[in-house]
Amino acid sequence: MNRLVSFLPGSRPLEDNPPDSAAQGRLGRLPTPWRQFALCLGHDSDLWFPVERDGGAVAVAICSACPVRLDCLGWAIEHDERQGIWGGISARRRDQMRADSRAATRAHGSNGGET
Repeated sequence: MNRLVSFLPGSRPLEDNPPDSAAQGRLGRLPTPWRQFALCLGHDSDLWFPVERDGGAVAVAICSACPVRLDCLGWAIEHDERQGIWGGISARRRDQMRADSRAATRAHGSNGGET
């Protein structure tokens, strides 16, 4: 399936290009000025929602050079995005990051705030 990344500026308007996921729909409606600098602009969105063996290696490579990688990752974390590669980080890795953060918060609270 050849789809342009519909949530980035320069692609077709959202009403003419239904979002491929809830995240794309949310992002397409939000004022996120960093999107205009994203290197994924114009690439096939399937790269960021991989189902093949490469696990998104091409998307991760593109993200690694992207000047707004951290903005993208921050958006995905802030909006609890559970699918796709955002900021070069897979959904599985973001889940692990969330779990690590919760564990650190619990550990910090259980020792009276001492580290």
